[in-house]
Amino acid sequence: IYEITRKYPTSITIIENGEELKFKTSVEAQKFLNELFGDINYFKRFRMIDNSIGINFLEEGPQALKKILFSNSDEIFNRVKDRLNEMKKNREIYNKDKAVIYKISPSEKRLDFLNQSIIKVNQELAELKSEDQKLYREVFNKSNSKGQIEGQLKTAKWQKEQSEKSTHCYACKQPLLEETKKGMIVAKINEIKELEKNLKEVIEENEEINEIRATFQEPIENITARANKLKTLIMKLEGRLKQKDYIYTQRDVEVVKVALRELDALSTRYLAESLKILEPIINSVLEKIKYQVEFDVNDKGKFSITLYKEGVKYTYKDLSSGERLLLQIAFKLAILLEKDENGLILTDEGLSNLDQTNLLHVLDIFSNYPFQLVMVLHRCENLPSDVKIIDLGEIKNG
Repeated sequence: IYEITRKYPTSITIIENGEELKFKTSVEAQKFLNELFGDINYFKRFRMIDNSIGINFLEEGPQALKKILFSNSDEIFNRVKDRLNEMKKNREIYNKDKAVIYKISPSEKRLDFLNQSIIKVNQELAELKSEDQKLYREVFNKSNSKGQIEGQLKTAKWQKEQSEKSTHCYACKQPLLEETKKGMIVAKINEIKELEKNLKEVIEENEEINEIRATFQEPIENITARANKLKTLIMKLEGRLKQKDYIYTQRDVEVVKVALRELDALSTRYLAESLKILEPIINSVLEKIKYQVEFDVNDKGKFSITLYKEGVKYTYKDLSSGERLLLQIAFKLAILLEKDENGLILTDEGLSNLDQTNLLHVLDIFSNYPFQLVMVLHRCENLPSDVKIIDLGEIKNG
């Protein structure tokens, strides 16, 4: 006997046969309850009876029902399928029938030597490229300087020209004395000479740097070619060394593909056989309302449910609320029995849609199976003697 007390927000106290169980955290306590009774969603689906969403899984359609019915074995089949797919992937990777076989002789020592060589070559190449980049930046800076000097030279020549042909200052537009004008022209001539000298030096320096850069190009190209050749040799040697793992053929791949197809077929047959076990249990519950359930699973695994009454085919939507409730009870009991479970099932006024005859039929069914039904009813006339009744009205009135 378990007594479970919850307090806001997460405190859980569990007493088993009068003795409190100790847990380090409320999470551990909840995990214990989940393992004992299933989580809340499992409990609502299989141990509560009502037409509410989340409790009556028949409302979710045939594919959802197929998933529920197949949940136990589905995990096993999926594990096997995952292993076969991993095996198939491995055999496809190491399929020697489709591999590119290199003729180069496999050698770990040779591979180590090539890897050490390419490290040295790459270092040498990196140093050359670093120097080349420094020279490139110098050329770039000199080119900028050249552009600036050319701009200054153009301005100085224009200013000299304006000074020579005008009697006024080109900047302030004020009249100029002849002596002042001559001084301005001499100053501009000297400035132009200095700028021309600077421009010539920058151009010559740039040409020298470009000549030095040119000497770097051939070594860079040669070392790059060596590096690429080493990479190719390394790739081929690594591939050749890996080819010792290429132990499978296309036939080995096909064997796994056949196994996967056979597994799919087996899972379909297994589902069909499982449903044959569920059918008589479900139909024993439905016999009082003269319905029968038939399951069908085609060779592609497509699942369907058919309801018959006196030879007429019905769908789930054709059923009354009371008939749907009986169908729900039938499915839940069948699934729990197939899972070899027993214990408590709850219904909070979930049986209110049943008439007296069908209510007694449900109680009779529960008396023959290892389940204890706890139900809330507003009426309880002529119930069997083995049904224990707790009258809340009497308790309230003392």
